[in-house]
Amino acid sequence: MKVLSADAGISDGLNPSLALLDEQHASKTDDMYQVLKSGMGMRKNPLVITISSGGYLMDGFPFYERVQHAHRVLTGENEDSDDMLYILFEMDPDDDWTDSNCWVKANPSLGEIVQTSFLFKRLKDAKTNMATQTDFKIKNLDIFVTAKNIWLNPANLDKVCTKLDMEKLKGECCYAGCDLSSVGDLASIALCWPPNEYREYYPDKYLFKIFTWVPQAALESSNGALYEQFIHMGILKMTSGNSIDYDEILRDLVELNNDYPIVRFMYDEWNATSFIQNLSAMNIIQVVEPMSQSLGSFNRGTKHIEISVNNEQCLIDSNPLVRFFFNNCELKYDSFGNCKPVKANGMINKKIDGIIAMIQAVSGYLFEQLFSGNMEVINLDMRN
Repeated sequence: MKVLSADAGISDGLNPSLALLDEQHASKTDDMYQVLKSGMGMRKNPLVITISSGGYLMDGFPFYERVQHAHRVLTGENEDSDDMLYILFEMDPDDDWTDSNCWVKANPSLGEIVQTSFLFKRLKDAKTNMATQTDFKIKNLDIFVTAKNIWLNPANLDKVCTKLDMEKLKGECCYAGCDLSSVGDLASIALCWPPNEYREYYPDKYLFKIFTWVPQAALESSNGALYEQFIHMGILKMTSGNSIDYDEILRDLVELNNDYPIVRFMYDEWNATSFIQNLSAMNIIQVVEPMSQSLGSFNRGTKHIEISVNNEQCLIDSNPLVRFFFNNCELKYDSFGNCKPVKANGMINKKIDGIIAMIQAVSGYLFEQLFSGNMEVINLDMRN
């Protein structure tokens, strides 16, 4: 029997008959799981068993996505092969984690192996100590937790994250936001379709789609393995060279505008001078406008998206990269109560480019409504 740690160097040729992965939520990539699976090709009856509690959404990303896939299989939304068996013991999204009547859902052996008195002692500490609360939720209730100041509740996000039919949106006017970031890292453009009673496809909801690019050199960064995974999935586009290819992004933007005419394009001026000059020279978008990156400027769009998510008034075309962006966001406030998503814990490898672009896109629509005097609609939305 060979034991591999989560941080061990992984090579091909293991040829296992049985692989048991314990606490897979701690694996930052899917490398070990995939190598073990691919190495079983010579075995007639191989078996992979994955066991884990909940975990941190950011650090346990591959396993969390596998659990979400299991949910969709068990509800009939997705199909899977007959050789997969999913067994999930967890609280329901709307359950109160302090309600002991719900604990048996995550602890089927409650009272036999896991003692109720032990959980009550843990609960008492969890109510007064955030570190204990996080550990209690993960280890004893199989709840996935996020950054301490996470922006949006994952359960609420799950209700609005879906797969949009982009063919049904062709020809529909939209608003765009662009975060070019630094030349050596991710760049994102987000499209927003506001509610439109004349649109056949979800006329009463805000619809969002995020597109993201990464330079080839970024595959050598700390997020390199994750980026490669996203590229392989077709949800992240790689440009060649050591820096992001703005010309390639511009060409892609022209194609997007052909399919989904952009009414207003909002962008961050930093790093965008030549890109915007070239875009403006094409004269294909009516309004191309810079947007301040201040908390005050982002406040309206940030709160609007939060309200739309919590009230299920929007749909977001979702994939693991989009959820990666959301999981990395926490809110920063100023003394006036204005807020804006920032990288969780200030860590530079926690990317949120797609979310910044998304807020810019919806802000373009909100600014237009504000300047047109349609204040009643905006104020009503902000009160919901």
